[in-house]
Amino acid sequence: MAILPGVPGLEVTIQSFNEDLPEYNDDGEFSQAKFAHLREELRSQKFVECKTDAEFRIRLVLKHPYRMDCQSLVFKANVDGHGIAQATCTDAWFTRCSGYYMELITARLDRISPTQLSSRVLKFSSIKKVDDPDSNRVKKDTKALAGIGEIVVSVHRAMQRESIVPVVANYNVAQHKPPAEVAEKALKGKAISHGVSYGEQQIVTRTSKETVDLDGPQNPVGVFVFKYRSREDLQSELIIPRSASPELVPAPVNSGVSNGSNATLSKEARLANLKKEIEEIKAEEDDGPRGRKRDREVASGSGSASGRAPKTPRGPGSSVVIDLTDD
Repeated sequence: MAILPGVPGLEVTIQSFNEDLPEYNDDGEFSQAKFAHLREELRSQKFVECKTDAEFRIRLVLKHPYRMDCQSLVFKANVDGHGIAQATCTDAWFTRCSGYYMELITARLDRISPTQLSSRVLKFSSIKKVDDPDSNRVKKDTKALAGIGEIVVSVHRAMQRESIVPVVANYNVAQHKPPAEVAEKALKGKAISHGVSYGEQQIVTRTSKETVDLDGPQNPVGVFVFKYRSREDLQSELIIPRSASPELVPAPVNSGVSNGSNATLSKEARLANLKKEIEEIKAEEDDGPRGRKRDREVASGSGSASGRAPKTPRGPGSSVVIDLTDD
């Protein structure tokens, strides 16, 4: 959840599968040049972790202690450099709901008639990198990548008025979609492997009013920037640490047990099996021919297990014979 210290009560979150995407602070330069003049407490910039083909939505919240000082507040959502939708909270609605407003932007909306909208869900799609040094290809891909990798929400003080309905011929549905693959040089060292694509078109019936920014399009109340990246991209940009290497698992001692069985045994169970096997091996040695021979020799009073008489220690003046024969 991103907030603005200078605008308490204003919150924006990127969600997928009904959960907030993991967020990480971005201490780099603010990416939106047209809003760079805003004070730092009026803008937020974060990284969020995305997954391939996952649908997502933008959650907008306006609540106490925010104080409405205009007729409407408009949330404008921009994805990969293209406007996709906007949501409006009026002063009357905010008051009627006891100072709480929540809206979800789940799709790209394009008007196709005075009463109908084209709605296409938002989802993250992967972009393949290829090794193609062709300069024309690099220039083309660089242009296609402009703005990709960012979700921007700007919030504006506004006033609503009745829409001026254009003629049917002026309605059109945007066809923008991210490139499926790009030349690696076009990325210019940036760790970007995803863009935003849109799902199948659904037709929804809805009328709307036109909004006019009271302070101009470049002077919003606040701006939220979310740079979406895969986990691998976040690791390569050192935003999050790389995963630790998996520990080496020693091979099972008991070869008679299948790998599948060993995988399910706990450490304590494997140690118990190992101890039991060692005890069985010792018992087999004690019951073998050498074990029985040793028992007989000890029982007959022999002082040496080799059958020879025990060595007699010599005095200081006598010679010492060292027996090197094998026992």
